[in-house]
Amino acid sequence: MTDRTAYATALDHDTDVLLRAFNARHATKADGLTKAEAARLYDIPERRFRAAVAKLREQGEPIVSWSEEGSTYRMARDAAEAERFIDTELLPRIGHLQRQVRNIRIGIPVRFKVHQERLIG
Repeated sequence: MTDRTAYATALDHDTDVLLRAFNARHATKADGLTKAEAARLYDIPERRFRAAVAKLREQGEPIVSWSEEGSTYRMARDAAEAERFIDTELLPRIGHLQRQVRNIRIGIPVRFKVHQERLIG
């Protein structure tokens, strides 16, 4: 399994274990979970951890992570925090990716000396 494949593939076991860990820590108001702790405690390497978190978020779990908290992941404390995470962390990433797509498409004809018609048709 390549690193790329490992990143894209979260094992069901990983998501089950992490969801239990996030919920337990949330219930006790404990700190969140770092990638290093997940590797040490649950034998989930960083790339699989990130993939599992992404999968859980896609399933609707409000897992947040803030750079000011040292890349600690945890359940949102309330709906307002989940919304703040969406507004300050996720939506800016979408805009950044959209700009990259637009600029790559602008650069393709220049870089590869092709006409847009050949790319579309």
